Amino acid sequence: PPPPPPGLTMALRSSAGGAAAVGHRLAARRISASAAAAVLPPAAGPPYVSAKALAAGCLAGCGGSLVGMGGAFVAIPALTSRWIKLSQHQAQATSLAAVLATGLGGAASFAFAGAVDWSAAAAIACGGVTTASAGAKLSAQLPGHTMKGALGAFMICVSGAVLLKPYMLGDGVGAGEDEMTTAASGDADEADFIGRLPKLVAIGCGVGIFAGVFGVGGGAITVPAVSLCMPELSHHQALGTSCAAMVLPALSGLLRHATTGALVPSAALPLAVGTVAGAFFGGRHLALQLDESTLRAAFSVLLATLGGRSLQSAAAMRSAVLRVACK
Repeated sequence: PPPPPPGLTMALRSSAGGAAAVGHRLAARRISASAAAAVLPPAAGPPYVSAKALAAGCLAGCGGSLVGMGGAFVAIPALTSRWIKLSQHQAQATSLAAVLATGLGGAASFAFAGAVDWSAAAAIACGGVTTASAGAKLSAQLPGHTMKGALGAFMICVSGAVLLKPYMLGDGVGAGEDEMTTAASGDADEADFIGRLPKLVAIGCGVGIFAGVFGVGGGAITVPAVSLCMPELSHHQALGTSCAAMVLPALSGLLRHATTGALVPSAALPLAVGTVAGAFFGGRHLALQLDESTLRAAFSVLLATLGGRSLQSAAAMRSAVLRVACK
């Protein structure tokens, strides 16, 4: 057959190229819309979000107080559940309000008992503030399924740390220590502290990353790390120092998330109030009445279960994103 006219050939090629460009633009818009929905808060929040966040905070604070943690690992899955329906970015940003409240309350209570090493807490906080804002900025760039999967894997790792915490802190060795150790620990040599300063700042940098990216206080990592770095501290001093050190990194990450639009104010304040109330109730009425090893085992199983569900949900979210991209 005779070849088509040159003008017709050019028109066909232009039409095909235009159709392909339109298809690419539509796919990009669908992906952008999905990403925006995962990061930005909805125009109208879920109904009764404040009351639901208050209940989630009570549950998280109560559970965390039983094993000496802030409870963000429980709060985040609750915030992303079908009950409250926040996105992964929103939940991890909002949970920092609970971390901040836990740090302030814990630091105040331990400070009244003289169980806070303020110089160590300041060093850790300085490192944490440095990286918390960067971590929050990084989390805003990550897809929701990536953040959920990373958090799930981290929760599974922490579930093992909860079980191993007594061995990591040397509880079995130092359980019979006299209270004089606590008073003597305040007389640590200044040269020793200066030598430990880089380690404390490095611990703080890790705390800031956890606070900014995952929306957690990192107490499961900070307390053993502080105890190993400063073995002269008692267990209560390590807890008090960790609580004091997480305040500024949590505040820095919270403010950074507020600028990205991921923070949900209507859920943040009730979550913080509920966390404090739940921690007080759990510590006063439950933790002292139940066997500690049983509590650790139960909370470890809960963390591993929630982490596994987060990994499963992240895989489903990733599959959905890939299907949208292929259309």
